[in-house]
Amino acid sequence: MTQETSSPAGRVIAVLVALVVLIGVPGLIYVNSDGYRAGVRLGEAAAAEKGEDWAAAAEIYAEVAAGPAMQKEANDALAQLIGETLPSAPLAASAPILADLLGETPAHEGHDHGKASVPAETFTVWLDVLEKRGEGEPGPALAILDVIAAKVDAVRVPPLQERLLEAHVAEEPANVDALGRLAVILERRGDLVRCRALLEPHRASLGTTEGARVLGQLFARSGELEAADALLVPYVKARLAAFRLAQDGFDAISETAFQLYAKVINDNLAPQSLYDRSNAVSDAEAQQLFRAWIFEQMGTDAEVNVAAARRDEAGAVVPVALDLGIVKLRRSQGLAEPDARRRELEAAEEVFLAIQSAVGETDVYRLFLGQVSFWLGKEERGRALFDELLTSNARSSESLHHVASAMREVGLEGDARTLAEEAYGKATTDPERHAAAGLRSVLATDAEDRLAWLEKGDTSDPMTRASLASGRAYLAMEAGDLEGAAKGFAEAVAIYESLPEDATTLNNAAVANVSLFHATGETDRFRRATELLERAVQIAPSDPILLQNLAIDLLGRTVIDLVGDRIDLGILRSSPDLGLLRHLYVDAASRAKLIEEVRANADFIAARKALERVLVLSPKGTRPIGLLAQMAAFTRDEALSAEVLRRVEENRPDLSAEIDGARRYFAGARDEEVTEVWTTRLPRLESDLARAREAGAPATIAIAIQDVVSTRLALSRHPSSEDDADPDGLVTLAEESLAASGGTAVARSLLMDALLHRAAGRLIGSSHTFTAVHRQARRSLSRSHMFALLFANERQTGSHEQMLEDADVQRSIELRAEEIARFPESADPLDWAFVVRGRPELAEEVAAAIAANTVGKSGRRISMALAPMSAAVAIELAIERQIAGDDAGSKKVLEDAKARGVPIPEGY
Repeated sequence: MTQETSSPAGRVIAVLVALVVLIGVPGLIYVNSDGYRAGVRLGEAAAAEKGEDWAAAAEIYAEVAAGPAMQKEANDALAQLIGETLPSAPLAASAPILADLLGETPAHEGHDHGKASVPAETFTVWLDVLEKRGEGEPGPALAILDVIAAKVDAVRVPPLQERLLEAHVAEEPANVDALGRLAVILERRGDLVRCRALLEPHRASLGTTEGARVLGQLFARSGELEAADALLVPYVKARLAAFRLAQDGFDAISETAFQLYAKVINDNLAPQSLYDRSNAVSDAEAQQLFRAWIFEQMGTDAEVNVAAARRDEAGAVVPVALDLGIVKLRRSQGLAEPDARRRELEAAEEVFLAIQSAVGETDVYRLFLGQVSFWLGKEERGRALFDELLTSNARSSESLHHVASAMREVGLEGDARTLAEEAYGKATTDPERHAAAGLRSVLATDAEDRLAWLEKGDTSDPMTRASLASGRAYLAMEAGDLEGAAKGFAEAVAIYESLPEDATTLNNAAVANVSLFHATGETDRFRRATELLERAVQIAPSDPILLQNLAIDLLGRTVIDLVGDRIDLGILRSSPDLGLLRHLYVDAASRAKLIEEVRANADFIAARKALERVLVLSPKGTRPIGLLAQMAAFTRDEALSAEVLRRVEENRPDLSAEIDGARRYFAGARDEEVTEVWTTRLPRLESDLARAREAGAPATIAIAIQDVVSTRLALSRHPSSEDDADPDGLVTLAEESLAASGGTAVARSLLMDALLHRAAGRLIGSSHTFTAVHRQARRSLSRSHMFALLFANERQTGSHEQMLEDADVQRSIELRAEEIARFPESADPLDWAFVVRGRPELAEEVAAAIAANTVGKSGRRISMALAPMSAAVAIELAIERQIAGDDAGSKKVLEDAKARGVPIPEGY
């Protein structure tokens, strides 16, 4: 006869029956006892367990375990069910039972029993079961893992969870909850490409799940605003109400707790030591002591902590709402219809205001709302909020530091610089001084200024030491010491990459890697920098500094990929910016092909999206708008060019530093400084040219020559320079560059500049008119712009004839005519000024091309908005108006420039 094992409950029932038989009818009184009833229920549970009705058995065991009798027997039976029986049962049957017995809340309403008490090793048993059998039943396995995750080896949980989610999604591809959970894992790991591929086919059914949030934020950051808005609006709307409720609940509980602990103090029930300390200080200091004690008690108050946890959990919607607000801002900026644009702006503001309770009426709130005001184009309100914060804090060092940081983020670097210096002056502790000095260092005007402020910081801090290494390396680079610069940048990279990874260390390591590329020519450093910044932006996706740096590096990677081995960047060590691509085409067909390649490049597209996001977060900054203008000009993108123009005219970027620097330059105060910079750089460029010739790389030779010739021409414009730029030698070099390049437009332009420089040398002294223009505008205008100004002026007929007699001027005009024939759609006002005198038969054709070139016209207006002290841009705009027949407008452009302090020659 086969023996069967019996459960503890079965043994209990057998004993009870035997007792009844032995004691007879009087013993039936026992049936009314708690012990008897518990024994009966345990017997029922044992029968249910034997019949594999594990849910019923578990429910009874848990009921008895929570009752007045036989708790130990019930708990033992329950532990045996959980740890021995269920691990062999189907996971689908076990999952709801375990959730009911071990989860945070009962699976079925009406259960008031306590949680099962099971040995710790039982959870390890279940983890083993899930690892072996979970992928066969992924849904139930995930439910079980959720229950036991906090009770087992944390290292084993994430990979198992991902495996189970992968299996669950494979089994149920349309399960949006599983999709969302898997997407969150991929998002945290940075696998955004796969994340998007996983979610996008199901975007219509994601609803308000985490999948909707992840995909919506991915769309937001890639500039797909309509798709982002459609996903994020329902997600945020569904959670904002809960967030506000949790915030209000926390506020109410905190206020009640504060009053309770205040009453403890008033009733003399607080520790005597608190009263003793308060009696030894002033009334104001005593109040601070009492408040500190109250907040200390609140920090350990269970009810306050539970409310805080609920608020924080609900507060996860805040950064998502921030993204939604930015999406709506960007959408509004793309709407031409005024009412639609206003409605979208109001919707954006509504979202921002909805999350202000995350920080309350605090300094953080003023900072946040101040920045939002700038984003919304309400600069006056933003400044008022920042001023309120500073006033309420008596312009303390800490408050000045916070406002300076916010000013920097919205693009007001001049204001930020001033506030950072004030913060340093107001600091009363070393940490405050070091923090202010660190902020001021990133707002430096040049390498020496940056190093000076870094040396005021905490030189024992690894971040400061790395920044100091970079700062000294920049100075070495400027002095022509490439070996020393490379050593310093390498030291900085090593320090940054040894520190714990966060957005700041990743960004700084990226910047140091790019600098190391400039010192060594190692293009891998540039790629490394881009990868680091991509990780930094994943951590802080709304940081405008990181986004701008990433965009710059993405454009660099675009150029590196398109250049390939045609240009040796290792020799040139110059920034791989879009201008470098001008060396890759020689005619309209090759340029059109290259433009299509650039437009289709994934990094170029990503850079544009990042910059468009930066324009919202840093509306007063000049760099993002300038980069977008370059992208529009190179790709001849009329829509982008028009949008950039509108944005720059609306935002009025902060140009205070540039205007001040230009005025000092025009006054001659920077002649020695500028001359020293170019003089120091020249030997390095000549060394690069020698290396390019040695390598026998024609395109690289052409670019290296351009760097040398351009530098010598720049030097010749400064009275303090002793370099006469060797006119004949420069023309010879420019001829070599044109031949080596195969006839690129940029090489042809260089030769024209060299020829006009040589012609100018002959005309200075022999032509009174040219000599006067040169004397007044030597620092502000290139020779090409001087000639264009004179040619465009109808009153200078005699001077025109004298200039046109010069062979170099004639050749320059012929080269320009050749360029117009190759690229007629790119004709500009300088082209017209030259041909109207030297090739008048082309003037009408060129005028028509200029009128049709909307990208060029927008570009000149953008340049004037970004560089209001540029005499060259003012002259080009004035000639453009002259060509259009607007003589009054032409004159006004130059008069306005003179009023700003731009040295436009008298009489023009």
